[in-house]
Amino acid sequence: MGAELLVPIAHIKLTTEPGTFFTATGLGDLIISPFILQWKDGFFLGRPFWSRISLGFMLPTGSFDANEKVNTSANAYQFNPYYAFTWEVLPKWEISGRALYLWNSKNLDSSFSAQAGQAIHFNYSVSYEIVKEFRIGPSGYYLSQIHDHKLNGEWLDSRERVLGLGAALHWQSNKTFIRVQGYKETMVKSRPQGTRISISINQIF
Repeated sequence: MGAELLVPIAHIKLTTEPGTFFTATGLGDLIISPFILQWKDGFFLGRPFWSRISLGFMLPTGSFDANEKVNTSANAYQFNPYYAFTWEVLPKWEISGRALYLWNSKNLDSSFSAQAGQAIHFNYSVSYEIVKEFRIGPSGYYLSQIHDHKLNGEWLDSRERVLGLGAALHWQSNKTFIRVQGYKETMVKSRPQGTRISISINQIF
């Protein structure tokens, strides 16, 4: 058992037409998982297998202004539990995946009533250990909204969808994990489309 705390730093650029764009940079919404249950030393088809369940929450601690085109905060509370696994399918080869459910509270801005729809999303990676504790391989994610947005009491028929395809680098030293990911988005519906780059640093205490 354990817990997790993540502090995201975001830089967002939204292009609405050639030559017109909006940006936002700053701390994102705090991610906290007060309960993590992990199983280790397991096996699947005779190969090492690890998995865990996490009850994650996102708190609206980032910057939000209803008059801005882009923000680093969703300005709502979110519940985002997940199940994750890693399978060492061959020596030096791993397959990892994560399945998540997303629930959003109403937007905290009192000037209007909005609530984003519920969604399910998945991510995966296939990695090869080039040298000890350094891995590289293809990676991706998929999100599908399963419940409509609600704005000022009206349901909106605008469910989101996105598929991200790319690659990831992973480095581990003792209890420190650094991961760099880059994705190109496709199959996009009812949301901005673009390129996503993320760097995550995890420290186990």
